[in-house]
Amino acid sequence: FTDLESVATVGIKGAATVGQIDTLKIIIDDGDTTTSEDISTTAGDLTLTGIETLQVVANDDFEISTLANMADITSMTLSGIGNVFITSAATGYALNTAINGSALTGTGANTFNFAAATTNGLAITGGAGIDSITGTNQSDAITGNGGNDVLVLSGGGVDTADTVNAG
Repeated sequence: FTDLESVATVGIKGAATVGQIDTLKIIIDDGDTTTSEDISTTAGDLTLTGIETLQVVANDDFEISTLANMADITSMTLSGIGNVFITSAATGYALNTAINGSALTGTGANTFNFAAATTNGLAITGGAGIDSITGTNQSDAITGNGGNDVLVLSGGGVDTADTVNAG
């Protein structure tokens, strides 16, 4: 994608077939030599039905809102020099879902906001930059990784089952 401004629906043939894990890799890059630039004026939203693994290579900044149409995702891996801004709506994620930004190498700000997520907690790992990570109201495993991160635990305080590692 060079610019995800609004809504995009991406499908993989046979993604709803029982017993297989479907992976989608998205590269965010506008094609020029300047990296980690904001190529969107508004955050986009993806519809990914039956896709369990999403790999995002952010050569430029990646902004996505709601994630409401990505309920089948159990693994999201983020890499690249771009900054990442993810905000989840009231989406019920599967048990053991992981959002992993440990391969984000940029030193800028990344935002992972899952305060509205429902049903299950998440494993959220930030990147090398200054991350702002907001967990769910359920039991989460949050790792800041590098940078001077801000870790926000939802639900009015630390849940007794939250695991936090500032990195």
